[in-house]
Amino acid sequence: MLCACQMQGRFDHPYVSFLFYGMDAAGDFIPIKQLREKYNRPRHEVPEDSADDDGEDT
Repeated sequence: MLCACQMQGRFDHPYVSFLFYGMDAAGDFIPIKQLREKYNRPRHEVPEDSADDDGEDT
């Protein structure tokens, strides 16, 4: 029998809360600083959503 996390394709591990901040909107894990440095990965940046802007610059 599959748990809900396996049906969604989510990685379930006891250390996930220590190694990752959480998940982004795309479902990718956001790694902590130590993992980024160890694997030489860039910092996770949230893309700006221009749809939220009203189009007026003051």
